[in-house]
Amino acid sequence: MRDCAWKRFWGTYHANKHWPDPYVCPDREAVRAPFAIMVHNGWRLQNTLNENHFETGTAELSESGRIKVRWILTQAPVEYRTIFMQRSTEPELDLARTEAIQLTASKVVPDGKLVDVVAVDVRTDGWPAQYIDAIDRKFRDTTPAPRLPEATPAGESE
Repeated sequence: MRDCAWKRFWGTYHANKHWPDPYVCPDREAVRAPFAIMVHNGWRLQNTLNENHFETGTAELSESGRIKVRWILTQAPVEYRTIFMQRSTEPELDLARTEAIQLTASKVVPDGKLVDVVAVDVRTDGWPAQYIDAIDRKFRDTTPAPRLPEATPAGESE
């Protein structure tokens, strides 16, 4: 009995002596975990192809969809090169769209490996590229030409 009390004493002593070191790593992990989830969700949103990336009512990728697939497979960090596809209400359409994505990806990936395409139910906000392009063009068309103010002779003040 004395031996158990003595061991407990030294165990408590060492635990108190090293406090808070044994608890720092789990606390840090608990603080960082939400940020890792946010990063994952951000990349999922960035790499999601939605209705605007396909030709209307078809499984064929639009030009913006092909550009986005190329960007994901060449520019995104290697660990985030999964392509996500917004799920539609028709499973046959989802399958055809997955095949269209795989076909486009096979032209980008040099050895023709299949890339990961994951169907998700997350809704993404966005507009068709043609709509954004039209707004940008109208903005540029209405921008006045740049001009410098009239020069004043040296020595004159206003």
